[in-house]
Amino acid sequence: MNRKQYVQIGKTKSDIEFMNCGVPQGSILGPLLYLIYVNDISKYTNAHILSFADDTSLVVSHTDISILYQRANVEMNNLFEWFCENGVSLNKNKTKCMVFKDVTKNVDFNISKTSVGGTHLEQIGSQFQEKTRTLLGVFLDETLSWKYHLTYVKNKIFRD
Repeated sequence: MNRKQYVQIGKTKSDIEFMNCGVPQGSILGPLLYLIYVNDISKYTNAHILSFADDTSLVVSHTDISILYQRANVEMNNLFEWFCENGVSLNKNKTKCMVFKDVTKNVDFNISKTSVGGTHLEQIGSQFQEKTRTLLGVFLDETLSWKYHLTYVKNKIFRD
């Protein structure tokens, strides 16, 4: 356990600190050890889990919006229980909720219906402050249109 670490940017080095847990960032074993560590996460939920590195998304579906919110709460709190039991912190400020919907249907959204660990989750969508979310570099909106992503790509092309 007597491992030490420091951070170096250019010629500037931080103080040397002792590590008592974890895997140093950039370690060749890091990705493998992370996958082994989170291997049982799917046993805590009936929802679909989308994971890439340490970014985890939960997908819950139902045609009835009130049942959807109920299931989302149950599954989010199941995962929160796994996080607590395994010493993984959940950044509640980054944890958001998005309901995908058919453009032709009017759905009553209620931001206060989804929570995790007693904290209400901010919802993403056209009637909320945050309109989109990226998943693996693709901008998603509540109707799964390409509008926001194409705007981003267009701006990036013309900027570069």
